[in-house]
Amino acid sequence: MSEASAAADDHAGHHEHEHGQGHEAVIGGPAGAGHEDVVVQLETNVDDMNPEWYGHVSERLFAQGALDVTLAPVYMKKGRPGTLVSVLVTPDQLEPALATLFAETTTLGVRVNHLLRRKLARRPAVVETPYGPVRVKVALHEDRVRSASPEYEDCHALARRHDVPLGRVYAAAQHAALDLEEVLRT
Repeated sequence: MSEASAAADDHAGHHEHEHGQGHEAVIGGPAGAGHEDVVVQLETNVDDMNPEWYGHVSERLFAQGALDVTLAPVYMKKGRPGTLVSVLVTPDQLEPALATLFAETTTLGVRVNHLLRRKLARRPAVVETPYGPVRVKVALHEDRVRSASPEYEDCHALARRHDVPLGRVYAAAQHAALDLEEVLRT
């Protein structure tokens, strides 16, 4: 069992433990199979806050290092509409994120879940397209390109410069990224 798996097992369902930096380990198997680490998910349901404030709360959390912030509509008791606020942080960011949620929202409580996260190996790359170079983030699984995410700003600038649809530049970058397997294996 990896150190991260052991850490997740040790802390499953126990929220009183102090956590340091998240552990990260290579998942067994071929190179590029991915990594695992321990993250903390914070969740709260809010039904009595001005909806204009959610953008501010999200910005504050991201500025503090949140890995992800999601907002989802939910129905609460008595059929009241509310918002599920979900925040993903590294263990060392738990206390600052909690402080922000308590200071910037109307919540009275936050659920804290320690999770083992598996993620694909990722590599930055630059691909050539008929419109110019585009930076991409390439996800690898078992040394194969699983997906490629072109940088929006690069695609946007090239689409404007060449007066072509954004989707055409984006597709060209994704197609070029699929040919990167040999280069990224080294």
